[in-house]
Amino acid sequence: MLPEGIELRPMTETDLPEILRIIRDHDEDDFEAARESYDQYGIEEQYVLTARDKVIGMTGARYMDRTDRSYQLSWTYIDRRHAGRGLGSAMLRELIEILTARGVRKLFVTTSDLADRKRGEVYRAAIRCYEEVGFRLESKHEDYYAPGESRLTYGRRIGPLYATRPVFEPDSAGVALVDVGEIPETDDAYYVEWDYTDEGAMFHPEDLRRMIDQVAEWNGRCIFVGFPSDLPHFEEALKRQGFSQCGRLMDFYQDGLDEVHCRLNL
Repeated sequence: MLPEGIELRPMTETDLPEILRIIRDHDEDDFEAARESYDQYGIEEQYVLTARDKVIGMTGARYMDRTDRSYQLSWTYIDRRHAGRGLGSAMLRELIEILTARGVRKLFVTTSDLADRKRGEVYRAAIRCYEEVGFRLESKHEDYYAPGESRLTYGRRIGPLYATRPVFEPDSAGVALVDVGEIPETDDAYYVEWDYTDEGAMFHPEDLRRMIDQVAEWNGRCIFVGFPSDLPHFEEALKRQGFSQCGRLMDFYQDGLDEVHCRLNL
């Protein structure tokens, strides 16, 4: 798939300065976020694209907790000096082969529709690249990062697709609300963190109301909650407090079990 002299190999620590330079050349905010990401999560399952041993791009994938082999695409960029040669899509196809061999089931990537007067649609080229290798838009959250900037989530099946989609019965497990916090890289968008309870009891409505009031006090714009599709009673409890369903990622947790997104605008 890759042209002669071009290779995708595992990332090493010594590659990081050049990787971060490439990302910074594209976007200062992404540079800061990528630096924090590599510091926090390391370089396992990360790869660099090289031309005659010189780093000209990077990609990779990270496992998503509590899922059956679902992964998130990592920072994926090509050096501007090598752009326009189809190397981005070729690099992704090579990565997909690696993930297929490792038994990955599904791959997701999140981007935005950010646009400005100078650059136009900032991530349009990246989105075209994702679509060329089989990613399809699964969720769009309007005004997510900031007013006028949406979050777009694309998914791509890696493993073989089932002949018949599994069906899950509703789970009566209890849910406890853990915390509420601002979503990184957003302007005043928040998320509710939750967990299962051993007792099987649902959180009290006042628990959620206190979180909503707290975010309103912080001048938050909106609150998001994501949860498995086999928890309909969780969604009903959210709806009673004004939340509404705003998206769904298919087969996110495992085949037949989606991630449902609910949102409350403040």
